[in-house]
Amino acid sequence: MALDDVLSRLVITNSDDVQTIRDTVTYWYTYSSTARDILDFIVSQNKTLEFTPGERTKADPGDFKVYYNTGEFDEKYYIASDGTFSAYTLQKGLMHEMIHAVLGTGDGVLLANGEFKGTPSNLTTQHYDYVGDTVPIENAIYVDVYGAQTKDRASYYSTLYKYELEQQLDTDLQHSLTDGHHVGLVLEDQLPYNHPGANAIDTSDRTDDVLLMGMTGADQIRAGSGNDYLYGGTLDDTLIGGTGTDKLHGNADNDILVGGNWSQPSSLETLDLTADHREWNDHVGDILAGGKGNDTYLISADESETWDWAYLSEFTDQKAHELLSRIDTIDESKGDGVGSIKLQLYHEYWDPGEQFQVINVGGSFDYGYSDPDSGAAFYYGTGAQVALFNVTENGDAVPYLFVLTGYPASPVVAIKDFYQGDLGINLEDYDRTRPPEEQDDNLVQDYGTPIHDQQLANHSEMSWLV
Repeated sequence: MALDDVLSRLVITNSDDVQTIRDTVTYWYTYSSTARDILDFIVSQNKTLEFTPGERTKADPGDFKVYYNTGEFDEKYYIASDGTFSAYTLQKGLMHEMIHAVLGTGDGVLLANGEFKGTPSNLTTQHYDYVGDTVPIENAIYVDVYGAQTKDRASYYSTLYKYELEQQLDTDLQHSLTDGHHVGLVLEDQLPYNHPGANAIDTSDRTDDVLLMGMTGADQIRAGSGNDYLYGGTLDDTLIGGTGTDKLHGNADNDILVGGNWSQPSSLETLDLTADHREWNDHVGDILAGGKGNDTYLISADESETWDWAYLSEFTDQKAHELLSRIDTIDESKGDGVGSIKLQLYHEYWDPGEQFQVINVGGSFDYGYSDPDSGAAFYYGTGAQVALFNVTENGDAVPYLFVLTGYPASPVVAIKDFYQGDLGINLEDYDRTRPPEEQDDNLVQDYGTPIHDQQLANHSEMSWLV
């Protein structure tokens, strides 16, 4: 069989797209042995492969019919397992649908009927396959063509538009969502806003590292025991990192961030800090970055856990990094400093019923003294004391504020890149104030119902993903 045999089997219903589709088939046939085998199968089965434009873009498995929308791929990208972005072009989308149409592969267990046909029922089912049978074949084709430079499509649920990554994730195409670290799963909530399973992601059954993105909607996102990366997107999200060294990004609006576990999330109005919340503490240093909005950080600490760093005695840069690997860091460097810390301290030897002490972190702190050796400056408040110390990161001195409490006073949480007034903390005679926020017309915090979600609301008429 040869390329001409395959091209003769193409039925392209829109004359304007004939050259584009023939060029696409020619490209994949020429440069990928995997794609060549798929396309030769059409000829061997004495079939034709039909291409039809329209709003519907999802091929029925084994139907030998491809549906497409040329405008759907404008500034569309997929996320690789290292958190970077690659252009998801019309040519790649057509190849994905050709795999469906010719080989009969699927994209996991999807709803077969109803308004949300072609979507999963939810994103919380344990042990669910978020990759499917088609994406691995798609990735094999990319390896054929691009070799060592290949960026894999990490899962079926990993495509998004440029405006989404800018507006929802507050990043750009040059940055990795995982700092270049490879993860075992990338999962983005692309369910329509009115889908009954929308706004909830739960991968707590997984032990590998994952990248989870809530995007629009007030999401509850829960990860497992890996070193995970969570992004809330817009609206008021609750991010629960689970065990492992996690990085949580609330993004816009009023988010709740927990580095460890929270088995029964509640509203902040009913949250009882005198109850046992030790599950919040997974005993490793998570990064909690709320972003813009009035964010809440939930911290539970054991009084004795960081006694090795009591009073920050003989504190050095090396000791600071060792400490930061044990306690959570609140990072408002891309935020606005608005928010609060809900902190409880567990006392093992106190009387039962009184073991969980509520620590007030906000308010005014009076200057105490500066350590002449370490340079740490200590301040005293009504419920805790804090210490400023410059930590070296990538050659730069970054001001960290360490919150100390208990006896002996030991660090329980750190605030990176601290500015006066951040999280309601005011230090006497501290003059580092947050610079005026630069206006960015590309970043908007209140979107209402996204146009993209409105377009995808009726799945009986069109596809969900490709």
